[in-house]
Amino acid sequence: MVSEDLFRQLSGPLASDLKDAGTFRLKNIAQPVRLYQWRPKHKRKIDPDQITSIAIAAIEYAPLDAETAALAGDLHDQLVIRLSRRQGVVVLDAANRPVENATYDLRSRLRVAGGRGRLSLSLVLRSEGRPVWSESYDRETADIFDFCDVVLERAEADLRIQTNAFDGDRLAHIPEEELSVSELRARAANAYYRLTYEDWIDGLRLMKRAIRMNPRDGVSLAMRTEAEIMTHSARYRRLSQDLLTELADDLDTAIEQNPGSDYVFWTRGLYRINCLSDVAGARADLIRSRDLNPAYAESHELEAHILMVEGEFDQAAEKFGLLLQRQVHNPMIPYRRFLRAAAYYCGGRYDLAAEDARLAADTRPKERAMYVLRGLALQADGKTEAAQSVFQRAAGLAPQPNICSRCPVLPASHQHLAEALASAVRSPQGQLDGLEF
Repeated sequence: MVSEDLFRQLSGPLASDLKDAGTFRLKNIAQPVRLYQWRPKHKRKIDPDQITSIAIAAIEYAPLDAETAALAGDLHDQLVIRLSRRQGVVVLDAANRPVENATYDLRSRLRVAGGRGRLSLSLVLRSEGRPVWSESYDRETADIFDFCDVVLERAEADLRIQTNAFDGDRLAHIPEEELSVSELRARAANAYYRLTYEDWIDGLRLMKRAIRMNPRDGVSLAMRTEAEIMTHSARYRRLSQDLLTELADDLDTAIEQNPGSDYVFWTRGLYRINCLSDVAGARADLIRSRDLNPAYAESHELEAHILMVEGEFDQAAEKFGLLLQRQVHNPMIPYRRFLRAAAYYCGGRYDLAAEDARLAADTRPKERAMYVLRGLALQADGKTEAAQSVFQRAAGLAPQPNICSRCPVLPASHQHLAEALASAVRSPQGQLDGLEF
């Protein structure tokens, strides 16, 4: 890599071999520095892509009146501002000037009629002119600020998911040894969204490779930490003290390197509440993450984990519910349903727990813990015969760790639930230790 200062001094042929790798915080330099990366082109099937970029076009709107024009302008400006908060992606405002180079074009249309508004978005892969994702967001416009806040939060969350998932596919043809740190992150994010334990283990391996390439890359350190937490929780195992200490140091480095990242603070909060039951520390990170990006949808999950440890189960279920309402295309939905089922169970709302666990199992039919939780809820609700039938179904499945039914964050008073669910990954097929069926 070379600095932007050096890049500007290079001749055309030399400069053409260097691609924008993003901004980095370097030792003994106060401000972030933009770096450019060289990789030999002849090894690639295509020229190496620059860091992922999105050109946001002006929003088309109807009716053609001043009020709708002002709303379309506000929505466009907020899209630019909100998406720019995300690190690892370059956001380009294409409303008033053409943008020559971008990975994606974001095209939008706003329609307002009858007291309701609809914002339609389309993400287009510029190199192929192919739409890779589109969605519409509807809401009443009586309170225009509420309309903007809710619609933009949902749109931002969906765009984050889609670009993470699609970037991994876009880079799939490149051999792993030729991937840059940012490309390794994109491939790992793509693996995480596939939601199998094996994919998360592969994503963890990719992040360890990225960290070997750049030990101070904050987002890679955070993504590695998230994967360690999720894969250990999927096995219903605690992290070793040595690993806890290593991850704590990694997260401190990540915060120093990426103090403007909502995700990095979110990850440290996840670590603090999952691994240390540190409510105060996790809340501090939650607040900081929301200060950086109030629309970061994953903050609802972190807050729900904190509320679980505090014993506020109804409120935790409500926060998990917000994610289910506002992220209908998120592949993590069965995972959130499972967590909300656990919150309902701990709060004594066994009928709702059983229903959420059933819905989760409908989309993840081979995950034992889904059925175990449903059976426990039915049993607690006095439906013994139905519970036994569900336990029998669970016993017939192979024991294996699963991301969508990983160990919920629980207070000390409800660790018995974790022990019961652990039977799903520890008991041989045909058995469920500690459960009667």
